[in-house]
Amino acid sequence: MIKFGFAMDIILPGDSNHPAKQGALASTLLLIIGLASLLFGFLVYIYTRKCAGCGVELIAGGLGFPTGSGHMAIPRLPGWLPSGIHVFGFALITNALLTTEDELKGFCVLVWTFINLLFELMQSDLAYQAWVEVNRALSLEMVSHWPMGGTFCPFDLASAGAGGAVAYMTISLLRR
Repeated sequence: MIKFGFAMDIILPGDSNHPAKQGALASTLLLIIGLASLLFGFLVYIYTRKCAGCGVELIAGGLGFPTGSGHMAIPRLPGWLPSGIHVFGFALITNALLTTEDELKGFCVLVWTFINLLFELMQSDLAYQAWVEVNRALSLEMVSHWPMGGTFCPFDLASAGAGGAVAYMTISLLRR
C-alpha cells in the first residue's frame, strides 16, 4: 500500500486482504456520493432560488438551463433543500479525503454544519443590526453592503442540521 497521509491511500495488487482496502472503498463511495449530492444541490439551487444577476443564474442561463427567476421552477423541491445538501456533500467529501479515524468522523460534519449555520444566521436582521452597532461602537465607516446578501429562513437552519445528521449517519454506515 502507498500512504499519502489521507484517506485515499493506494492499495497495491498484492494487498487484496489489506484492512485499508475497506477504508479506501468507503472513502471512494463517500467522495462519489458527496460530489453527486453537490451537483444535485447546485441544480436545485438554480431552479428554486431567485438570484437575478448572480453568477449562478448567469452561468446556468448561459448553458441553457431554466432558472428560478423568482418562482419555483420545480414546485416539489423546497428552496431550503440546498442548505442541507451543502452540509451533507461537503462533510462526506472532507471525510473521504482527510480521515479514516473513527474519532474524527463527526468532526467534518460539525465543521460544515457550523459553517453553514453561521452563514445562514448572518443573513438575519438581528445579525445585520449587530453589524451596524459594531461599526458604530468602533467608529468605523459603515460598509455600504452587508457581507451576506441573502434572505434569512429558519428552514435553512433546520435543513443544515438535518444535512449534518444524515451525513454523520452515512459516514458511520460506510466506515463501520
